[in-house]
Amino acid sequence: MYLRLALVVTDEHRYTIETKLRSCVGDAIRIISICGSIDEARVRSALVEPDVIIIGPEFDALSASMLSRLDVVVSPQLILWADRAPEHSDGVDPFTGYVSQESPKDVVVSLFELCARHVAQRRSMRTQMFRSPEAPYHPDIIALPDHSGLVVRPTDSIIHVKGEGNYTQVTFDRGGDILMSRTIGDYEDALPENTFLRVHRSHIINIRHVRRIIRGKMMRVILSNGDEIEVSDAKRDILLGMINIVRRK
Repeated sequence: MYLRLALVVTDEHRYTIETKLRSCVGDAIRIISICGSIDEARVRSALVEPDVIIIGPEFDALSASMLSRLDVVVSPQLILWADRAPEHSDGVDPFTGYVSQESPKDVVVSLFELCARHVAQRRSMRTQMFRSPEAPYHPDIIALPDHSGLVVRPTDSIIHVKGEGNYTQVTFDRGGDILMSRTIGDYEDALPENTFLRVHRSHIINIRHVRRIIRGKMMRVILSNGDEIEVSDAKRDILLGMINIVRRK
């Protein structure tokens, strides 16, 4: 899962903030909106629904706090950017935390990991709100939209999802591949996190279809259909943590 970010910042601080964020959290974020005022951000955020809003140092906390009142369920996480490193990064309602150009990388990463947990909970709440209480939910079944309707398959039958721009190719253990007009992020949100992992910017794999892990300068996995996929450095430990490895006593 990556976080969809909105920046509320003037040109004076925009480059500094973007550079700091990309150096600390990289592929974990996507900047989807940049606004120069709180009022503009309120309108834009209601349309694009960012996961996190970063508020630049030129805006005061009181006016920035209004951004948390867009919607009770989908209200984004708010992070205040300070001129200098704050004494602590913990937030005070409605802010998730504070950060500055001087903040160490591990502090920034921890703050965004906290945001990611909140966002995951929020998405789960939204799913429950819009689901009929009479209809039992089956996370082991997924419906993939195509030109004529929905292709319904067990999630376990998916071996691999490959992103190709605004399209994704879904590879099944049988029945052929399907090319969908959806981004890979859409599938990352929909597929169960306990069996699927986005190991690379363009690849999501089904852990149950991993047949071999090859260590080296760049870790690779070989899937049940023979596909060989590279694993980014950031996802190595996560992948190994999802697999029951036999270790020496």
